[in-house]
Amino acid sequence: MCTKPTTVPAFRAGTILSTSTKMSHALLVALLVAAAVVHCATTISVGLSSEVLAAERSKSKSLLKNTPASTTLTPAAAEMRDTILDAVGSGQLEDLRHAIELNELKPDFAATPGTDPIAHLRTLSRDATGADLLQILDALLTATPAIETTGKDIENNRIFVWPAFAIRPIQSSNPDDTALLARLAKPEDAAAILTAGQYGGWQLRIGADGVWHSFKIVR
Repeated sequence: MCTKPTTVPAFRAGTILSTSTKMSHALLVALLVAAAVVHCATTISVGLSSEVLAAERSKSKSLLKNTPASTTLTPAAAEMRDTILDAVGSGQLEDLRHAIELNELKPDFAATPGTDPIAHLRTLSRDATGADLLQILDALLTATPAIETTGKDIENNRIFVWPAFAIRPIQSSNPDDTALLARLAKPEDAAAILTAGQYGGWQLRIGADGVWHSFKIVR
């Protein structure tokens, strides 16, 4: 609630004001009223902006996570996926660090050993901000993954692979395949991939145990 503007002291009855004094007094009143109006408008505007931004951010994260992919994952894999998507929703590449640090063994980004993973990803970004890589993560993790089985551990021998056509032939007749490919590759590269029937490009893997294995370009 906005505070009331400061009251200008009243002059005692019978006081005769000169023309300049009256003008100064009127000007002071006008300035105080204007300041109060600006204060109120600013407070309301800032409050509404914060609420709108928070609501939009929450809505964006909800839409990202509520996809078919979430129904195919184990709880641990889904939790890691959601953590990565939190960074996507924030729009900040640096926020991926939290998901990276959850792994005892860090994800494979095809970086030189000892290289900071976020710094490495920035070098792969078209504009060094990583915005394009966040878009790729969005495209991958909101699609349904393929499941690769490895090892003898029945509970943890599955690895969820995005995109699904990274480990199976890509089909030009499949609208889901072509729509996802369009988000992952340039038109000329997508045409070449469809012609070859084999995908080469960004790939992400998360284990059934929630371990983020990799995010890199695979040919």
